Amino acid sequence: MSDNKNIEFNDDMMAKVSGGVSEANAPAPKYKVGDQVLLVEYPQFGAYTISSITKYSSEDGWEYAITNNASGLPEDCVESMLIPS
Repeated sequence: MSDNKNIEFNDDMMAKVSGGVSEANAPAPKYKVGDQVLLVEYPQFGAYTISSITKYSSEDGWEYAITNNASGLPEDCVESMLIPS
């Protein structure tokens, strides 16, 4: 323990100390790249494809980059805003 007496904490260490959840300890993402999803509030916009899984937040969960299949427009959404297509 005395070996760690005067060290600088990095973001991952601080997240664990303050009770946060780092990506290493996060739950598995609900969706994977290539999955088809709809926006919960706007299903009329049509299907989107998960382009990438960008980051995890203990407050919002997983964030995804999605692309609208009809228009090709990209967006960023958190997992709670999506439902399977």
